Amino acid sequence: MSRKLTMISSAVALLCGSAAGAADFSEMFSFRGFGTLGVAHSSEENADFRGGLFQPEGAGYTHEWDMRPDSRIAGQISAKFNDKLSAVVQAVSQYQHDGTFKPQIEWANIKYQVTPEIEVRVGRIALPNFMISESRFVGYANPEVRPPQELYFVASITSNDGIDSSYSFSAGNVTNTVRAFYGSSEIDMPTGSIEADDTWGLNYTAQFGAATMRAGYVDMTLQIDVPSSDPLFAGLNGLGSMLSGFGYTAEGSAALALANKYRLEDMNVSFLSVGASYDPGAWFVNAEGLQFGGDGFLTDARAAYVTTGYRVRSFTPYVSLATLKADIPFEPGIPTAGLPDAFAGGAAGLNAGLNTTLSKFNASQSTIAAGLRWDFHRSAALKVQYEQVDLGNDSAGRMANTQPGFVPGSKFDVISIAIDFIL
Repeated sequence: MSRKLTMISSAVALLCGSAAGAADFSEMFSFRGFGTLGVAHSSEENADFRGGLFQPEGAGYTHEWDMRPDSRIAGQISAKFNDKLSAVVQAVSQYQHDGTFKPQIEWANIKYQVTPEIEVRVGRIALPNFMISESRFVGYANPEVRPPQELYFVASITSNDGIDSSYSFSAGNVTNTVRAFYGSSEIDMPTGSIEADDTWGLNYTAQFGAATMRAGYVDMTLQIDVPSSDPLFAGLNGLGSMLSGFGYTAEGSAALALANKYRLEDMNVSFLSVGASYDPGAWFVNAEGLQFGGDGFLTDARAAYVTTGYRVRSFTPYVSLATLKADIPFEPGIPTAGLPDAFAGGAAGLNAGLNTTLSKFNASQSTIAAGLRWDFHRSAALKVQYEQVDLGNDSAGRMANTQPGFVPGSKFDVISIAIDFIL
């Protein structure tokens, strides 16, 4: 647990303790739980389909059928100290970067209701990237087995340590909410880590009748630690200095410029997202789109999806279309013409390594999905979902653990079965 989160949790505990003598615990505290028991199968035998960007393995190569991508259990404790002050802590146990289901604190914040229209929260808060940012792990609240990867994997950091404030007001039949936030995050990956600093953003949501519309902007500075990339950067810097030292200043400067262009420190990332939903009861349609911009390997990308379904008693058939297009250009790299063979060979190897690394960030893919949800209990639903995933040209999409026999740009099928529940 990070030092910041320890401080936040201690503050919540102190508030709970100080308020315990003033009110009955049963009235002050409430508990809610939720979870998913799922299993997935992928027809791609040389890579793994996963349920989260930071999961190391999944269905396909590692296991023909795998329960890890979608299965989770979570609990949330809320405390209301008075009409203005409240707190919440949410822990989620799901398949993690280290191959375990070790619970993670997803939320731990204190809220102060300044006025009926204005609230302020401090602590660990859901990062409001999308329409369902605060319920993306609550499978029961969503029609699909999992949110479309094409969009929701682009911004996979789900919580923010900091502060946010919202202002709600009505204009005619429209309820409007404006939210601003600032903070930072730290995420562990299977092979490294990500630190997001100076994360800030604005969101606007409008609700009128059965319709909801949303627009948001997020900006952050990323520090990515991926040890496997260290030899590439060491090679570019080393060869750049060597070439310059032997008088090949143009080629040396090119190598050093590439190392700086694709550096994994102080990478500015921003994205604009829009979304809308309409749910009059008998049927629904949800849609979102995102424009992503980043430095270095995290180049521009565009993603969108639309999901629609129709409710017939306790059954809801649905279909979904999603797409992600990443702009990953070919990098010419260090000029090799006129270099001695020893230098030219080294430069060519680094150029190839650079483009191989770029291709790993090419997550372009499209998915056609169809599923059926059966609400067999007032607090549980069974979902069966079929997906056909079409990877973009030379793209591995969102696959993990790719093997030598994997063919970028191929197609594969995914079958998922899940039981979502709330407590």
